[in-house]
Amino acid sequence: MTIEALTAISNDFGFSSSAITAADIAPSSTLSMPMNTVGASQTDASSNEFNNMLLSGVQQLNTKVQASEDALQNYILNNNISTHELMIAMEQAKHAMEIAVEVRNKAVEAYQQIVRMQI
Repeated sequence: MTIEALTAISNDFGFSSSAITAADIAPSSTLSMPMNTVGASQTDASSNEFNNMLLSGVQQLNTKVQASEDALQNYILNNNISTHELMIAMEQAKHAMEIAVEVRNKAVEAYQQIVRMQI
C-alpha cells in the first residue's frame, strides 16, 4: 500500500496527515447522549473499555505504518536495512491497514443497519 493510499484513507476519516495521534480520536465533549441512570456505571465502564480498545488499535496501526515508512526511508538512504526487513515491515503495515479498513467497514455497516431500523 502506498503512502498516497494511506493518506487517502486517513483523509476519509478527516485526518490531515498520514500520522494518526491519540488526540485525533479523542472523544468529543460536544457530543453527548442522555443515558439512564440505572446501569450507567456499567455502561460507562463498557464505553471506556471500547474506547481504549479502539485507541489501542489505532495506535498499533500508526506504529506499524510509521515503522514501515522509517524502514523505507532507511532502505532508500542505504542505512543497513535489508530488502527482507523492509518487506516484512511493509507487509505488517499493509495487513494492519486492511484490518483497520475492515473494522471501519463493519462499523459503517452496523450504523447503516441501525439507521434503517424502524422504530
